[in-house]
Amino acid sequence: MNVIARKICSAYRTVEMKWYTLWLKANLKSCGKGTGFHGKMNIVNPWNLSIGSRCSFNHNAYINAHNPIHIGDDVTLSANVVLLSTGIDYQSWFKNGKKQHTKYDGLFIGDHVSHVR
Repeated sequence: MNVIARKICSAYRTVEMKWYTLWLKANLKSCGKGTGFHGKMNIVNPWNLSIGSRCSFNHNAYINAHNPIHIGDDVTLSANVVLLSTGIDYQSWFKNGKKQHTKYDGLFIGDHVSHVR
């Protein structure tokens, strides 16, 4: 009985990851061929994230693309990696009393990067 339960759970996780990958790729600014997502991740503003071809993203990655993020070809991001393209503009916060995100050109990760720490 235990073997059957494991097979059912494994099949469910496989289907869930396929749907998650399809949803993620549909909401990204662009995503190259051969890019794989291995486990769930949290991506804020996915429409500002461009991913090249043959990239690999491991579980529990957190990517905040408030400003644009471009990731080149053949890039691997390790598990639990954090990419932030935002910050708080403290000058306007003190002047206006409102938090505002900084605006800049964003992040660029070139081709053939094996891991980001």
